[in-house]
Amino acid sequence: MSTTREERPARRRVEGADLGTMARGGALNLVGAVWFAIAGFVLLLTLSRMLGAGSTGAFLEAVAVFNITATVATLGVDTGLIWFIPRARSTGRAGEVRRVLRVGLLPVFLVGCVAAAVLPSSADWLADLVSTGTHDAEIAHYLRAMAPFIPVAALMFAVLGATRGLATMRPTVLIDKIVRPTIQPPAIAVVLVLGASSTALALAWSAPFGLALLLAGLWLRRLVLDAERCAGDDAPTVVRSLGRIVAEFWRFTLPRTVASVSQIVIQWLDVLLVGGIASTSTAGVYAVSTRLLQAGTFVTVAVAQVVQPMFSELLSRGERARTQEVWRLATSWQMLMAWPLYLLLGIFAEPALRLFGPEFAAGRGALMILAASRLVSVGVGPVAMLLLMGGKSSWGLYNQVAALSANVVLNILLIPRYGLTGAALAWAAAAMLNNLLPLAQVWLHLGINPFGQAVGTAAAAGVGVVGGTALGVRLLLGPTLPALVTGTVLAGLLYALLLRRLAPRLELAAAWQALRHRRRPNAPTSTTTTTGDAG
Repeated sequence: MSTTREERPARRRVEGADLGTMARGGALNLVGAVWFAIAGFVLLLTLSRMLGAGSTGAFLEAVAVFNITATVATLGVDTGLIWFIPRARSTGRAGEVRRVLRVGLLPVFLVGCVAAAVLPSSADWLADLVSTGTHDAEIAHYLRAMAPFIPVAALMFAVLGATRGLATMRPTVLIDKIVRPTIQPPAIAVVLVLGASSTALALAWSAPFGLALLLAGLWLRRLVLDAERCAGDDAPTVVRSLGRIVAEFWRFTLPRTVASVSQIVIQWLDVLLVGGIASTSTAGVYAVSTRLLQAGTFVTVAVAQVVQPMFSELLSRGERARTQEVWRLATSWQMLMAWPLYLLLGIFAEPALRLFGPEFAAGRGALMILAASRLVSVGVGPVAMLLLMGGKSSWGLYNQVAALSANVVLNILLIPRYGLTGAALAWAAAAMLNNLLPLAQVWLHLGINPFGQAVGTAAAAGVGVVGGTALGVRLLLGPTLPALVTGTVLAGLLYALLLRRLAPRLELAAAWQALRHRRRPNAPTSTTTTTGDAG
C-alpha cells in the first residue's frame, strides 16, 4: 500500500494528542500501580510473617477461588464496555451508553448472585480439591465468608471498565488501586493481632470491595451525565434499538467471557494445583513467589489500560498508522518500567524471597523462570488488548483456551516431578502462547507490529544497565540481602541517568511537557473525538 507524503510523519512519531492522552492517563495510572504494588507487598509480608507458609497458602488459595469466580461473574463485560462505549461516542451514538450499561451490568449482577449462593455449599468440596488435607477447614471458612462479595467485586470490575470506556482512568486508579488496597493490609493486620477467626480475616480482605463498588457507581453516574450533556451540546445522537445494541455488545463480549476466565485461571490455577498436588505450604511459597512479579504487571497494566480505549477509537476510524505508533510507544514505556524489576527479581530471587521468611527461599528457581518469561511478555506490549479492540474477541478466546490447555496439561505433568519449578515452567509456557499468538495475529490481520527504535532502545537500556549492574554486584557480593540493596540502588541510579539522556528518543521529554501543559478536561482536540479527561 502506498503512503502519501502527509501520512509519513504520523508513522514516524506519535501524534501530540495521542502522546498527551498516554502521558496524562499513564502518569496517574502509574502512581496507582506503584501504590497497589506497595500495598500488595505489605499484605504478603503481613500474611507470611504472621501466618507462616501453610496458612498463607490456605488464604491465598481462597483468594484464588474468589478471583476466578468473580471474573466468571464479570462475563467479560468490563472489556465489552471499553470496546463499545468509545466506538459509540466517536460515531455519534452517545445516547446508547445508558442502554449498553443496562445490557452489560444486569447479567453481571445476576450471575454474581448465583455464584454467591452456590459457593458456600461447595466450599468443603473445593477446599478438599485444592488442599492435601491439613488446611481444608480453614480454606472452607475463608470461602464462605468471601462468597457474598462475589457479585460486589464483579460489578465493581464491570463499572470501572465502563468508566475507562468513558475516557478516564481516575476511578480505576483512585478506587481500585489506592482506596481498596490501602484498607486491606491494616484491616488484616488488626485481625491477626487480635487473634480473630478465619472468617474475620476473610471479611477484612473482601469487605473493601463494597466501598469500592459504591464509589465506582457514583463516579460512573456522573460521567454518564457529563457525556450526555456534551453530546447534547453538539448534535442529537443516534440511538439504535435495544435488540441491535444487545446483539452487537454480546457478539463481541461473549467470546471475551471465556477468554477472561481463561486468563484469570492461568494466573491462579498453578497455585491451586500446587496446593492440591504438593501441599498447602508449598502453595504458599509458590503464591508469594508469583505475587512478587505482580508489581511489574501492575505497571504494565497502568499503560495498557490507558491505550485500550485509544486502540478501539483509532481502529474504528481505520487509523492503523497511528495505532501502530501508539502500540510501539506503549510497549517501550512498559519495558522501561517493568523490565528493571523483573531483571532484579530474577538475579536476586533468593534474598528477595527471604524477606518473607526462610522457608520462602525454596521458590527461588520458580521466581527466576517466571521473571524471564515476563521479559518476553512485556516485550510485545499490550498486544492482546490490541487484538480485542480490533474486534477479534473470538481470536482472543482461542488464544486463551490454547494457553489454558497448555497450562493445565503441563502443570499436571510437571508439578509431581519438579514441584515449584514445574509449575513455573507450565506458567511460562502458557504466557508465551498467550502473547506470541496474538502478536502473530495482529501482525497478519492489521499489518502492524510493536518493534521499532523505541522498543530496541528500551530493551538495551534495561538489559545493559540494570541487568549488567545487578549481575556484577551479585557476582561480587553473592545472593545476599546487602547485594540486593546495593544492586538495586546502583542500577537504579545508573538507569535514571541513562533515561535522562534517552528522553527525547523515547518521547519522555514530550510526555513531560504534555503533563505540564495538560488540557482542560473535556476540551476538544483536532485529532480525537473522545470527550473527557483521559487521566
